Amino acid sequence: AWAAYNGVAHAVAVSSGSSALVTAMEALEIGPGDEVIVPNWTWVASASTVLRVGAKPVLVDVDPGNFCISAKTVSGAITSRTKAIVGVHLHQTMMHIEPLLALARAHGLYFIEDCAQAHAALYDGQRAGSFGDVACFSFQQTKPLTSGEGGMVMTNSGDIADKVFALHADGR
Repeated sequence: AWAAYNGVAHAVAVSSGSSALVTAMEALEIGPGDEVIVPNWTWVASASTVLRVGAKPVLVDVDPGNFCISAKTVSGAITSRTKAIVGVHLHQTMMHIEPLLALARAHGLYFIEDCAQAHAALYDGQRAGSFGDVACFSFQQTKPLTSGEGGMVMTNSGDIADKVFALHADGR
């Protein structure tokens, strides 16, 4: 039902938003030697989950207009070791997604949407979490939609969804 509501093909429940990020990165085979670009203004999990899979978080500035990363702030941080970009829709504010997706595609990078604070948010009529290769939600008690704790990984890829399902047992 969560996948259908958000306009994507697959959703897999996990134990937390942090587990969602870790499980998504593991499903994308991100690990030692890889770099993942993350915003410098967000919750600690955006960077700590990258460390949990053995990769290196690369912090980039956010756009002062919306406090989200932008293609401009990300472009200079991409190296040959970059495997993914984690974009956070912060405080129910959506990032300008099209230029970021174009940048990720041009460099062959995965784009992970962190939607922990963007439940039901819309960008040009499309829901947060329906743009990238994978999206992660948190349902922790301070989020816009809460279950006390919990998370969700969404994707349109059946292969990624199968990997997430195989890996999702309590985030280990």
